[in-house]
Amino acid sequence: MIGAIAAYAGARLVLVAVIAAAIMGIGKLAGQTVPLIVAVAFGVLIALPVSALIVVAARRLQAAYLASPLYRG
Repeated sequence: MIGAIAAYAGARLVLVAVIAAAIMGIGKLAGQTVPLIVAVAFGVLIALPVSALIVVAARRLQAAYLASPLYRG
């Protein structure tokens, strides 16, 4: 089940990277330069609610693992 947690975290990081790249690409199309740190910051803020909708299956696997007796936290 550690794989489920890693998949969930990885999916969220990939989502942040995709959103940051989209922000930078849109800025470049508009003729503006968007600093990387600004794009990543907005990527994190936008990815928080979006990831709740997109990676539902991975989140459910993670919750099931944390609720199981296998987790000794």
